Amino acid sequence: SGTGLIFCQYREEVKNWEKKLKNGGFGCWSCVGGEAGEFSQLMRTGVVPDFIVATTVLSHGVNLPRISRIYFT
Repeated sequence: SGTGLIFCQYREEVKNWEKKLKNGGFGCWSCVGGEAGEFSQLMRTGVVPDFIVATTVLSHGVNLPRISRIYFT
């Protein structure tokens, strides 16, 4: 249970992981610099994704669901 959080170094890497996970049938959200506002709106929906893929933008105060696994690429 809980959401896996994948931290990536580059924006393009975030998009590649998001595509792979969605193609694998996982619920996945992503966030890169400049998109924190849109991500916060997703969080307000109450839906909890299987994975969140992001750059370090999420380490700057964005509220997250319960995180069960953290990965660094």
